[in-house]
Amino acid sequence: MAELLGNLLVAQSGGPTAVINSSVAGVICEAGKHECIEEIYGGLNGVYGILREELVDIGEENTSDIQRLKHTPAAALGTCRYKIDFKTDPKQAEADMKRLFEVIEAHNIRYFFYAGGNDSQDTTNKVHLEAQKRGYDLRAIGVPKTIDNDLPHTDHTPGYGSVIKYNATTVMEVGADVRSMATDDGSCCIIEVMGRAAGWIAAGTVLAKREPEDPPHIILLPEIAFEEEAVHCEGESNRRATRLLRGRRRRRAQGRRRQRDRRGQRKARFLRPSRARRCRRSLGGNR
Repeated sequence: MAELLGNLLVAQSGGPTAVINSSVAGVICEAGKHECIEEIYGGLNGVYGILREELVDIGEENTSDIQRLKHTPAAALGTCRYKIDFKTDPKQAEADMKRLFEVIEAHNIRYFFYAGGNDSQDTTNKVHLEAQKRGYDLRAIGVPKTIDNDLPHTDHTPGYGSVIKYNATTVMEVGADVRSMATDDGSCCIIEVMGRAAGWIAAGTVLAKREPEDPPHIILLPEIAFEEEAVHCEGESNRRATRLLRGRRRRRAQGRRRQRDRRGQRKARFLRPSRARRCRRSLGGNR
């Protein structure tokens, strides 16, 4: 693929993740190594801002500021949920695409990076197809970013690791709360997570399970049909396991108390004579 001489435009779209700025920092750092890229622009608030020609010159930022992006939460360039939808509103989509390429051509954009999830990748593909239709040389590149982890042709998407760490921690904390309840009444807790029609996030909460009796006890995935009877049986099995565990812990605690009592009795028996002698000395002088 031939190199194009011109400028680069990078933008963010969709829900921000803990690492979306790190992806943008990677684009900027790599772009600086290529002489064919003259200027680096950031599109504020995704394609919504680009349509309004809201661009910033990222090339003016110093290296330390770019490196700090790797540890900055939210979306540093701003984000949006704006679709260029030819199916539901073809007239508006055509107008948006026309305006988008007016901005792209005015700033000699030859490299377009768009960081986001499913809709963002769809927008990137539409920009690519429009550039081909217009005969405009443009490299449109989607940067995968979604907590849902449901983008095809990826091993995993940046953002997924962060969200399952958060959700697994939440499950552990809720489990600790429920486990402290002495009775079984009201001890059922349902946690709903995001993920569109993909069960990656729900499945990832299994990281909270260190012992067989730890939560999550049941994970329901959209890819697998819901079977009420199977869930009921699993729930009964978990309740029996929990009762057995509590009984085992109770017996262990009772055993430890009996051992402490026996040790205390032996200690008291051995110390009683010496204490009596000390008492006689203190009461009767040197006798």
